[in-house]
Amino acid sequence: MKPVIFHVDFDSYFVSAARVKNPKLKNLPIAISRDKSHAIAVSVSYELKKQGVKTGMKNYEIKQIVPDAIFIPSDMDLYVSLSNKIFSYIKNKYSQNISVASIDECFLDVTNLIKQKQIQPKELALQMQSDILNVFQIPITIGISHNKFFAKMTTNISKPFGIGFTDENNYQDQFYNLNIKEFHGIGRKNSQKLKDIGIKTIGDFAKCEISDLKLQAIFGRTLQDFLDKLNPDIWENVIYKEELPSGIGNEKTFTDYDLALEYKVNALTELSEKVSKRVRAENLAGDVVVVTIRERNKVWISKQMKLSKYINSAQELYSAAYYIFKKYFNNKDFIGIGVRLTSLKPVKQLYKPINLFNLQELNSKPLFEQVLSEQSSDLHRKALLVLADLSFENKQESKDKTTFGLYRK
Repeated sequence: MKPVIFHVDFDSYFVSAARVKNPKLKNLPIAISRDKSHAIAVSVSYELKKQGVKTGMKNYEIKQIVPDAIFIPSDMDLYVSLSNKIFSYIKNKYSQNISVASIDECFLDVTNLIKQKQIQPKELALQMQSDILNVFQIPITIGISHNKFFAKMTTNISKPFGIGFTDENNYQDQFYNLNIKEFHGIGRKNSQKLKDIGIKTIGDFAKCEISDLKLQAIFGRTLQDFLDKLNPDIWENVIYKEELPSGIGNEKTFTDYDLALEYKVNALTELSEKVSKRVRAENLAGDVVVVTIRERNKVWISKQMKLSKYINSAQELYSAAYYIFKKYFNNKDFIGIGVRLTSLKPVKQLYKPINLFNLQELNSKPLFEQVLSEQSSDLHRKALLVLADLSFENKQESKDKTTFGLYRK
């Protein structure tokens, strides 16, 4: 039997979650953002989208389009807790073969359930959509196909609160007329490069050959993978897998560009605490710390450092972030700053057995650590690191346009 894959995506999830917490916000023009004119909206309601508002706009830009727009601060604890409940519910009621792709989307293999219930895939999708809405008050869109790529693409063209189906008979009608930028996974930069060489739609790309030198220059070794994504004969099953995020981070853009450096640096504390809270909520730890700053020309610059151990506490994260900042950005003029923890692993995989003969050694603090502790106590925050705990990779400076946090919905 051909696999039946559902891609489940929560519609405007951060907005929907805010409405679960406060039902009075239903049907109102909502944006998830700090209540500052230059703050950036990380999620907007469909009431705003219908009027031309997009995620990533600044508050004052949204106000110019929709003067009565309402701005709600983000609540990551709510988002993580609610999504975990929904994924657990889906796993227990519909299929154990679930792969969580992000905080608001998952892939589900319902092949056996379809066979067992003797129902059509769309009928099961309607049941699930109604079920999630009734139990959690979260609207979802479901894309149905026989592999994950087709299912994901189907979701994208079926939003909001829709159900779509794609197979080998209709995939060309579904996808080929779409702008090449809608090809999931290609990205904004590569889609522009494709347009520059005359490939404007997904259908144009489907006609290309692996021998095309221009395409090879854009995609390199991954060209065949992207061409294969449009092959309708590829079937795919989903097995249970909790896909870890590549990293978790937070950024802050200052509304007053001329703030004192001390105030801007203090944002590292706030950001480290937020990132730590999110990482610990998912029982993760990481060993690569990234600090980014946003220059006045709106370009982000990042520097990263690999640690010799995995961390997730706010204090350890701040210490590493402050070290990076002092080394690379202390004399920079910037209007935004970000902290990110990457190379994540589940905490349960990091436990190591303790050698009982070393307990005395573990419980005694070396003299140099005592000195560091005393020196650090004179500072507002612990800013000194034990250099033995740090090992450096090649510091990579990347310049790119801003992304607005980890989740951009």
